[in-house]
Amino acid sequence: MSDVRDYRIYNEEMAKSLIDKMFFMDKIPGVKCVIDFGCADGSLLRFIAPHFRNMTFIGYDSDEVMIKKAKSYKAAPFLTDQYNIKYFYRNELNEMLRYISRFAPDEVAINFSSVLHEVFSFNEISALQILINNIKPKYITIRDMYWYWNSGLKYPYLRVQEINNIIDTGHIDEKYIEDFEDKHGTIMSWKGLTHFLMKYQWVDNGWHEELDEDYYSWNLKMFQDALNVHYIPIFENHYQLPYLMDKWEKEFGFFEPDANTHAQFILRRI
Repeated sequence: MSDVRDYRIYNEEMAKSLIDKMFFMDKIPGVKCVIDFGCADGSLLRFIAPHFRNMTFIGYDSDEVMIKKAKSYKAAPFLTDQYNIKYFYRNELNEMLRYISRFAPDEVAINFSSVLHEVFSFNEISALQILINNIKPKYITIRDMYWYWNSGLKYPYLRVQEINNIIDTGHIDEKYIEDFEDKHGTIMSWKGLTHFLMKYQWVDNGWHEELDEDYYSWNLKMFQDALNVHYIPIFENHYQLPYLMDKWEKEFGFFEPDANTHAQFILRRI
């Protein structure tokens, strides 16, 4: 177990789902500027930008280490000045707002990839509110951990034996379950179990830091209620990540496709 975050490993893990995170790019017509809120090391923007060279991409993050990492990457030599990514640290929020003001609100989208659960876990919504309430982007796109009860779910509560079966595989030390339950309560449902299993992949890379986050800390209504600008959902998708389903089935014998752990949303300003 390690409580020291290795940013290289962390960013590599986040990069596994880049295609999943760019789901919105063909669904936001007329947008010329995409702001990636919580951009980390900029992996998503560097992945998208070469395919949309006439667009401007802006990365914003509250982690100075991540922003410095993002700025350290050099653009590929075949890319022209049209390839435009600019990064801002949280202390540069006003500068970022001035930079974005060159675009009309209908030309802007703000993207939240695997970041809203952190915002709501730690009640840090002020920067989010400032951006959206000042810019009033036409679209808000979201991809994050999100608990959703599928109508096909056979039963909501786990049996004790099912949890023991996962422990008995030998892949999980029971002390990690104890750590999790001390923070998030007894695992008695598929929601609790999937929450634990998603966290378990970080036992060797910032385990206790990850424990502080509640992956299921938010829902769409909470997000909408936090804004002064009205948005309606025009796209919604609930699912489990295929590579996680495969990993959990191989390592723990866990397979419940109806227990959706992630969601994608696109909201449009009214």
